[in-house]
Amino acid sequence: MSKIPWFPYTYNLSFDFNYLPNPMKKSFQINYRILHEKNSIDDMIESFDQPLKEYEDDLPDFPVMDIGIGLGSGTVYFASKGKRVYAIDNEPILLKWLEDKVNTYDKKKLDIEFIKQSYPAITLPESKFSCILISNLLHFCENGYDGIRNDLKTITQYLVSDGFILVRVHATDHVANYEGQDYFKYFFTEEEIKGLLVEAEFELMYLSKYYKKGFKAAVKHKKEWLTRYLVELKKVDPTLPENQEWINQHSIQEGEKCYVAIFRKK
Repeated sequence: MSKIPWFPYTYNLSFDFNYLPNPMKKSFQINYRILHEKNSIDDMIESFDQPLKEYEDDLPDFPVMDIGIGLGSGTVYFASKGKRVYAIDNEPILLKWLEDKVNTYDKKKLDIEFIKQSYPAITLPESKFSCILISNLLHFCENGYDGIRNDLKTITQYLVSDGFILVRVHATDHVANYEGQDYFKYFFTEEEIKGLLVEAEFELMYLSKYYKKGFKAAVKHKKEWLTRYLVELKKVDPTLPENQEWINQHSIQEGEKCYVAIFRKK
């Protein structure tokens, strides 16, 4: 197996990703498939831990935009609160898994529009939004800090006055920020977070830097992910001693440092 620069929560590991297709590598599809298997809509709603929940009563009466949905916790959380949500991602399998789950949810109607588009070239049928979620996306942008700010300026034109935008990104001292890695394209300083949006147009409501290290459930999930990786992609027996050693070694959870910021449009 060839060496690659990055793998979630553990770094400098040995995986062969060269043959895997875009837009989402099959290894990451395995990760999200496991998460969808183990989490119901109710689990996802309960696990949504963004500080934006504290401001939800302040949101204007317009839809929510979730860009780069991941598992989709933000999407279903706000839909469960009665908001119409536009779930936007460039990965069709993530949209399909969430849509299938939403379609079988019988507790209440979740008003969600699933849209396959790539940030920042987003076109929507509505022009006014109360909230935009951009979580774990901007550190993949390749056009530098000024380009990231310009893209945000374009997308925040959808926000109404008193609307909110949440941003979550990797900090400059994130464990993945080392020479030679090219998976993440940008890491942010605190001053850069504060300057993401024009001060005359936006008020910074919340800014926090956190350090998060893996817990027992995360280690267990990682082991299942790596086991399926070996079975489905490498076609090897994960129970062999050398493969068990490899799984245990690479299930170690290294901490990550990130910023979360919430801005309100004036």
